[in-house]
Parts: sequence; structure tokens; C-alpha cells
Amino acid sequence: MGDIKLTDDQRSRRSEIEEARLKVSQASSEVNRLISKCEHVIVSVGWYGGTKCLICKAIDLGWYCPDSPDHLCDYDWDVDDEGFENEGGELCKHCGSPEERK
Repeated sequence: MGDIKLTDDQRSRRSEIEEARLKVSQASSEVNRLISKCEHVIVSVGWYGGTKCLICKAIDLGWYCPDSPDHLCDYDWDVDDEGFENEGGELCKHCGSPEERK
């Protein structure tokens, strides 16, 4: 950085910011851990069929499905020998969407 030197106050501020960033990172990791263990209660959000969980408030967990036990569309994506997905998984096993999401 050339000849630029930080004052004691600037170094102190930088240290405070770095500590705050670490706390945010640790809190974010804890939130993600808790969300991953959540037994989601899924509801539909908006006209587009999006989803959110009433417990952890996670959003966009998948397409809303009125017919599946967990209320998320479930697809049978098959992968061929070359690693490409085939057409078998385009429709939800429970509600039959998308048909452009009906």
C-alpha cells in the first residue's frame, strides 16, 4: 500500500470491523446449520408457487405441491450414461406440474 500508514484510531476501527465480520460469519453458519435441521412446515407464497417455511422462514425451498406429504414438488430426474438429465423428471410425481406450473 505504499507509504500510507493508519493511525491508531483507524487500526482500532479496522479491528472492530474485522471482529464484527467474524461474528456475522459465525452467526450465519449457525443459522444455516439450524435451517438444515428444520422440519419444514411449507406454505405457498405468492401466485408463482414459491414456498417458505413457517418455522425457520427459509424461502424458495422448491415449488409448492398441494399433493405431496411435505408440500414440495418431487421429481424423478434420471441421469443417462453420459451424465445428462433425461425428460423423465419434468413433472412432479405428486401433482403433475409443471405444464408451465398450471
